[in-house]
Amino acid sequence: MLAFCSKGHAHQPSPKTQVALFIFRDSLFDAGNNIYINTTVCYRANFWPYSETFFKYPTGRASNGRLFLDFIAKYAKFLLIPTYFPSYNDQFIYGVNFASGGAGALAETHPGYVIDLNTQLSYFKLVEKEFKQKLGDAGAKTLLSKAVYLFISIGTNDYFVPLRTNSSEIYKIGGRKFGFTSLRPRMFPSLESNCAWKLRILPGECFRGFKEAIMGCCGSGRYRGILSCGGMTEIKKY
Repeated sequence: MLAFCSKGHAHQPSPKTQVALFIFRDSLFDAGNNIYINTTVCYRANFWPYSETFFKYPTGRASNGRLFLDFIAKYAKFLLIPTYFPSYNDQFIYGVNFASGGAGALAETHPGYVIDLNTQLSYFKLVEKEFKQKLGDAGAKTLLSKAVYLFISIGTNDYFVPLRTNSSEIYKIGGRKFGFTSLRPRMFPSLESNCAWKLRILPGECFRGFKEAIMGCCGSGRYRGILSCGGMTEIKKY
């Protein structure tokens, strides 16, 4: 069961002419919701060096500055969309960010530590109810029909969790050639010479597919992309 903290900083209001933007996903879009989950610190990003190059303080974004989402909002003429937590409902008519780092489409992915997709959608229903109370049924329907709803590849963590804990299951019965598509490189943290990414360290056929690796801004491992950066986690060097 999730336990939430109740206080935090407010976001700057957006112009009244803005079309609402509603965001659902994991750490690629989480702009601070996980700060208010007090069951763990493992999926938070509210400490240095996160956000240092743009915001100059840790915002909860798993980035050294802005997220991909922030650039989408910028080029679509949006300002920063407020996160669902803490609940500043007077600004929700400009959109809400429900994303949660570590979340998946399945409730079984990191249960109790993140906001899974179904829970994100249930929060959206609460926001819809708030709209109807403030704007009336017709006003809420107009706002929601003009809004933009952003889902991009949510579910990566649903693959990551069982592969991280059970990656040798198929290997043990003879599997040696594996293919994965549309998944983040961090799922395969060890890169070996002329092979691409290897799942854990298993002898035999290597996992092929990536020719170049992107260096993470911090973290551990050869490409600094494993787990979290500095702060309250077990990784202290970055």
